[in-house]
Amino acid sequence: VIEALTAELVLAADLGAPGVRVFPQGEDPAVGARRLRAVAPEARRLGVRVLVETHDAMPTGAAVGRLLDETGEPETVGALWDLLHPWRHGESPADTLAALGDRLAYVQVKDAGPDLTPVPLGEGAVPLEEAGTLLRERGYDGWVSLEWERTWYPHVAPLEEVIPGAVTWAHRFS
Repeated sequence: VIEALTAELVLAADLGAPGVRVFPQGEDPAVGARRLRAVAPEARRLGVRVLVETHDAMPTGAAVGRLLDETGEPETVGALWDLLHPWRHGESPADTLAALGDRLAYVQVKDAGPDLTPVPLGEGAVPLEEAGTLLRERGYDGWVSLEWERTWYPHVAPLEEVIPGAVTWAHRFS
């Protein structure tokens, strides 16, 4: 895992990317923290951050926050907030943002219906308004991207039909 992540950090630096997204596996923050600390010197040397997404075994800001606390490398390890996963696990946007704090470096915006099928922004149940307001009030100026998972949900609208709503959301909250 450490060798693969180090290779991804080198590739990201070669491409000029500011970070590499990782998905937390396992529920023991000590294991993940050990791996993140192991790559921290190389990430620092390359000027690339590792961004842990609220996903998989650590879907909430609280869980990712514990991992980041255990890692103790705020310059090289940050958080990627996928708005869907903390919400679907019962964590409010305010609690997610509080748990991630200044370590938040990237936000993935998407909306979904009750069955988690992607829908255009504003047509689902994800609290996009609340999240956007909190990010704006906090003065968040990091990356924001639309995540549209048509590969896994081929029956949803094509991307070109969804982008206008994402642009509108981004303009309202930036």
